[in-house]
Amino acid sequence: MNPPDPANPKHIAWVDYAKGIGIILVVAGHTLRGLQKTPVHVPGWEFVDAWIYAFHMPLFFFLAGLFVERSCRGPLGPFVADKARRILWPYFVWTILQEGFRHLTGASASGGPGLWTIIYRPVMQFWFLYVLFLLLVLYAVWRKAGGSWKVFVAVAFALNISLAFGVGYGSWGVIYQMWLYIPCLALGVLFSALVRLEQVDECGVPALAGFALGGYAAIAAAVFFHAAGLAGFVVPLAAAGIFASVALAGCFSRWRPAAGLGALGVLSLEIFVAHTIFSSGFRQLLLAAGARNAALHVAGGIAIGLAGPVILHAACKRFHLLFLFSLPSKRHA
Repeated sequence: MNPPDPANPKHIAWVDYAKGIGIILVVAGHTLRGLQKTPVHVPGWEFVDAWIYAFHMPLFFFLAGLFVERSCRGPLGPFVADKARRILWPYFVWTILQEGFRHLTGASASGGPGLWTIIYRPVMQFWFLYVLFLLLVLYAVWRKAGGSWKVFVAVAFALNISLAFGVGYGSWGVIYQMWLYIPCLALGVLFSALVRLEQVDECGVPALAGFALGGYAAIAAAVFFHAAGLAGFVVPLAAAGIFASVALAGCFSRWRPAAGLGALGVLSLEIFVAHTIFSSGFRQLLLAAGARNAALHVAGGIAIGLAGPVILHAACKRFHLLFLFSLPSKRHA
């Protein structure tokens, strides 16, 4: 969900398609979970939910890790400022907008004076932007201090493993989220160091499709046998889903009818920050109208959750309001 970085001028098409896959899963997952406190019953939702949550957020940390090494080669100050305007700024803007909307509709009581706590305690899905910003800055500081990327990868996995052994890191929950997802960022760093990103597009489509199917099937099997939540399976299953998604993105990037998937990937940040306002609003309208059809709620919630932010972004572009999603740099001000 991290926008393409100017330090990486060569555009890699499959990355956009991977983001597109990821953001569809994000909207689908939140749509399904949003229905669980309603009278609408979605058969088998627990299985789908566990399958999605095994890898969809790790995928975005991996994609961010692909480019962090190249983007932090310059001075630390501009790097942090760039990540702040593109990640931290929308975190604050859209947390306030979403919580204000939820407060007005009675879905949340966290509006008003208590909202200042988002400075240190992210709410709902916005934890991702908060944790991503901290991990990217942590990596840049590590490299500027002379640390090797190889050692970073090793330390990242060690920190994650320490959680399985119950090592405590204080009462700030964000630290635990950081160590939970830091191996996924490290996988992106490792992948970009060992593999030319263009090589994904050089692989045969049948091989990529087979790899994607195998990876997704492995996660489904783990969910079926109730192994997905076990400590020893979390990172391997996340890796399986990540690389299956990369393979599937490599297939779609060469299929012209799938161009819309890449377009969703380009706008993945905009969709991420705004989709729950649209999908939850749609759900409330259907419930108010007495509609209880599960297929309508799921399909409509996903479609509105994807299309609404895209239309909103187009309107913001038309009326010069894109600062809601990212602060312009001095160069583009």
